[in-house]
Amino acid sequence: MKIQGANVNLNTTTFGSTVGQARQVGKPQPLGTILFGKVAPKKLDARDFPHLKKALQKARAMKRKLAFLAGDDDDEYELQLAEHELAMIDEEGTIFVGKEFLERFGEDEEILAGVLGHEVGHRPKTWPMLPGDVRISPDQRHQLSREEEGKADWFAGRALAELGYSPERVCALLVALDGRGNPSKDYYPVATRVSIIHEAHASQSRRRETLRAMFPGAARWRGARALIADDV
Repeated sequence: MKIQGANVNLNTTTFGSTVGQARQVGKPQPLGTILFGKVAPKKLDARDFPHLKKALQKARAMKRKLAFLAGDDDDEYELQLAEHELAMIDEEGTIFVGKEFLERFGEDEEILAGVLGHEVGHRPKTWPMLPGDVRISPDQRHQLSREEEGKADWFAGRALAELGYSPERVCALLVALDGRGNPSKDYYPVATRVSIIHEAHASQSRRRETLRAMFPGAARWRGARALIADDV
């Protein structure tokens, strides 16, 4: 069996060192589990943080819009408050959103759209299943991981455009986080990530303008904001 990705062919024969979960021979696993098999952050009970109630409502409303834009059902993604600096998604579609992140950015819709858009953009239920005897070298894993993260960044840029938000604030956040040092090899360099988001945003904006030019009445059509009513 061959899996195509990041211009790398992965066979079920040995490719250098074995990676994490791939050691369990014969047990199929999603590609994302092998690439992003991180230990989930500690879950927090939202009832213990009443000051985050409104921020969580906003985040859930944003998640609903993003799922709609991805062509998925809202219930395919669960939002879970956690002890985590930013956000991450697991193979089940649970989005762990950090308490500290919500305390700082819970009222900032552009940041919420960009960060949660990236997580929804992974669309874990579309990850292919790999047989357990696949062997992936560290360099191959980094390549595949960068491609997956780039896909998520592209969706985030498109979603920001579709929802009428600028990409600038989330790109500035990425730059600020990168400035802390020790960037992960699992991501493209931050300049590349910023370019991906900007290009995706520009591409989607051009499509919207073309639609308006072809159909002048399109401005009155109901977009994502109206199709999924805000409940906050």
